[in-house]
Formats: sequence, structure tokens, C-alpha cells
Amino acid sequence: MNKPQQQLFDGPRSGRRTFAPEEAASILADRNLGNRNRSASVVARYARDMAAGNWQLNGDAIRFDVDGRLIDGQHRLQACVESGVPLTSFVVWNLPREAQATMDDGRKRTMANTLQFAGHDVHAKTVSSILRRALILDWTDGARTKGGTAPSKAEMSAYYDAHPLVGAAAVAADLTRANVRCAASTLGLAYLIFARIDPAQAEEFFVKLRTGAGLEEGDPILVLRNRLTREGSTRLATESDETLAWFILAWNAKRAGRRIKILRHKTGDRFPVAA
Repeated sequence: MNKPQQQLFDGPRSGRRTFAPEEAASILADRNLGNRNRSASVVARYARDMAAGNWQLNGDAIRFDVDGRLIDGQHRLQACVESGVPLTSFVVWNLPREAQATMDDGRKRTMANTLQFAGHDVHAKTVSSILRRALILDWTDGARTKGGTAPSKAEMSAYYDAHPLVGAAAVAADLTRANVRCAASTLGLAYLIFARIDPAQAEEFFVKLRTGAGLEEGDPILVLRNRLTREGSTRLATESDETLAWFILAWNAKRAGRRIKILRHKTGDRFPVAA
């Protein structure tokens, strides 16, 4: 008579190994049973990091139960397949079947946490939101600024290192939102876009937006300020493409020396480009 499974179980084993894409595909085909549905966006994010050489061996393990069933790691293995890059990982096997129910149950570390670990405690949340939206905006050529595939922490960290103005954008956003009703990520992203063109004029634009000082009727900054004051309360918690478009239209008009009466951008309109 066969012994009960719990008597055969003598504890987990662990080690480190490298999975070739072909082996990863085989595991997914034969041993990935009863897992949650895979997220295509998560796989794409992991695969980009692997292909770029940014994937880190951080101690997170690929895990198998006593029956050899894959119970954690399907997204990493699928990313290995899609990137065509071997995946080196710690591996734990011979786990009890019920162990899967307790996995991924902790609080996820965010990009803001990553910035805090690096000593950037001030404005970390705003910096994180600006980085995410700036990358998506760059990827989509201004077609949209939210949704789709989220950038990875490695991609956001690289962008942060390459664009030192992100820090100034976060400071400007956090200062300005005390006076203007608008999401910090929209304020910060607008500042970043403008500061790439003319840092001094971007700073002046935001000071006037924040204070309202010296603005006359028809001034694009005043028109923007009034619209945010009037409609910002319904958009405060959102990251609106339309609101970002208002900023860019006001910036372009201010740079051209034009007076305006209204800022308008509808869904489906060509997204404006800051000049």
C-alpha cells in the first residue's frame, strides 16, 4: 500500500539554475497546471527587462510542489520564452500543494518604494507617477498617456537617471497642486515636457500658474488656471490626457505670444505637441 502523500513529503529543496527558453516553454506546456491566468502586460514588461539585460537575480524563486507542478513563476518563464534570453533564478521544489495559496500575499513594492530605498524620500510618489506617464507618453508618441503596458522599475530607473529634470518637475508639481486643482502626475509631466524645451520659461510658466500674479485677460496661463479651478475638482484623482493637452495648448500659445479665450481638446483630436 502506498504511503500517504504527507509521509512522503520530507521538506522543500532549493538551488539556483538557468532555464533556456526551450526548457521554460516545456515547463509551461507540461507542468503549469491550475495557475492563475497570465497577464500579457506583465510578461511583456519582464521580457523587455530580460532582453535589455536589466533582469536582476533578486532571490525570488521559481517554485514547484511535491507533484512537480509549477506553482510560482509562470510570468518569468513566459518572458524567458518571449525574450529568447536564458533566465537564471533560484528554484524551490518539493513544496506542499497548499503552499501556493499563501504566495504573492505581501504588499507589492512600488517604484516610489524603490526611490525611497535609494534615499529619495521627498516627492518619491510624484516622481514615480511622472516617470510612468512620461515613458508611456514617449512610447505612444502622444497618442495617450495612460493604460497599456506599464513600464518596469528598471525602465523607470533608467529614465530617471537619463532625465534629471524629473526631480525638478516633481517639486514644481507638489508646489503647484496646493493652488491648482490637478493631479500631480499631470502637473509634473507638463513641467517636464516644457523644461526640456526651455527650463527658464517652464519655471516662469509654473510660477505664474501657481500664484496667478500679473496675469491679464486672454493670457493663456490665466485661461488654463481658470479652467483647472473650474473643472479640476472632477479631475483631481485622474490622470487625464485632455488636461495634459490643455497645458500644452496654453504653453504653445504663451510661447507664440497669442491671447486666447478657451482651451479645448476632445478625445480623438490629434494630441498637441509642445513647441
